[in-house]
Amino acid sequence: MKKTIFLVCLAVLALGAVQAKPTLGVRAGLNVARLQLTASEDGQNVGIDTASSIGVHVGGFVQFHYPNKLMLQPELLFTQKGTETGSSDEVTINYIAVPVLCKYDITLSTIHLQPLVAPEIGYAISAKSTYNEDFIDSINRVNLGLNLGGDLVYKENYFMGLRYYMGLNDLEKGAGKRPPISNTCWSVSMGYLF
Repeated sequence: MKKTIFLVCLAVLALGAVQAKPTLGVRAGLNVARLQLTASEDGQNVGIDTASSIGVHVGGFVQFHYPNKLMLQPELLFTQKGTETGSSDEVTINYIAVPVLCKYDITLSTIHLQPLVAPEIGYAISAKSTYNEDFIDSINRVNLGLNLGGDLVYKENYFMGLRYYMGLNDLEKGAGKRPPISNTCWSVSMGYLF
């Protein structure tokens, strides 16, 4: 059901973009990612020891401007997510991701603050784990998530961005009765609007 709602929202947003004025742009930056793991112990949810992992993201986007300072910004990104654990296992998952940003432009003198919310669909093109060479076979390649954050545009063409990503579906296949494992990620980026 979540997937259906997610895909319907993306389709509606894409249809609205046909009438808007487009601007192209590029962005790149760092990810601080972590797999959110929970385990049940006597009915209590307990976090499993994981640590953040550093990755990168890079890609481009088209920004559509609407009346009333609203914007729609579909992006195509290469992005890395993953985690490290206390057992020295490091997991890195490389995704091709398509976030669709819904933004609002707040003009403050010479800068623009643009808060955003963005559904995202990603496809894992590779995944590796220190102790599992076939890790890609044990995960769901399609990953759905939600981004919250904002961009700060300055000098008309340059911007900096900060966003938080939370995965909405279980990362591992065949979860059974165990609690889900999902991606979480903080991203900091810089970019340019053409």
